[in-house]
Amino acid sequence: MFVPTKSNTDYKRIVLIVDWNNNELLGSKMYNLGIQEANIHFIQPIGNEFLLLGARARFYKDGNTDKNAIITDRYGTLIKKFCLGDGIQNCIVTLDKKIITSYIDDGIFGNFGWDTPLGRNGIVIWDELGQKIWENTKYDICDCYAINIDDQCNLWFYYYTDFNLVKTNLISDQVYDVNIDGASAFLINKKQNEIIFDGGYNKQNQFIGYSLDRDIITGKFSFDAIYNSSRLLLQRYTFRSSKAVFMDNNNRIFCNDFL
Repeated sequence: MFVPTKSNTDYKRIVLIVDWNNNELLGSKMYNLGIQEANIHFIQPIGNEFLLLGARARFYKDGNTDKNAIITDRYGTLIKKFCLGDGIQNCIVTLDKKIITSYIDDGIFGNFGWDTPLGRNGIVIWDELGQKIWENTKYDICDCYAINIDDQCNLWFYYYTDFNLVKTNLISDQVYDVNIDGASAFLINKKQNEIIFDGGYNKQNQFIGYSLDRDIITGKFSFDAIYNSSRLLLQRYTFRSSKAVFMDNNNRIFCNDFL
């Protein structure tokens, strides 16, 4: 569904304060971002500022676009706006302020005015001014289902139709056949010898792990999120590198850094 690109909504951002060494949630802070015109789906820190990003953007007959990427200070004051294309599936901002976006089929093949979509190659890396600095040219991506980065700043992505997992340093690649269809998220542990995926189509609250040895998959195992000896029933989760934040069906938040 093409969700509205404009919302004129009063946004608030909640920042979790986490001790990742001890996997302990220490607290949180809330910042009022005020009324934002764009319909925001992603919030990412970019240096001392914040990127607010809408997943959808229209291309108009006069050549203008919805500027769905908004850079603000921590209190929501506008610094700059630009367009990162339509149909954004995921977004990660790196420590050196590179913006990584992946795209659904609408953002790749074009819709709502886009004859030449910005996301036509499935994954794009932008600088903090919204200028392209890299995009996929090797893989026939029809829908990029999930992305992540590791501690060495390698980009990992998983895509339709092949459903392969690719690790790249933007020069050379390693491709893994993970034999799972329709996963929406994955994490890489710190040693990069295990990867954990959600279960794929109709199994998003189940998890599957793969063991790696010298860039080769050597095994497969089941994985559950356990708390007080009970399996958590998850309604939401997000991964970055080896770090995970889970929310269960009782709206409790859990964090873990997988060694």
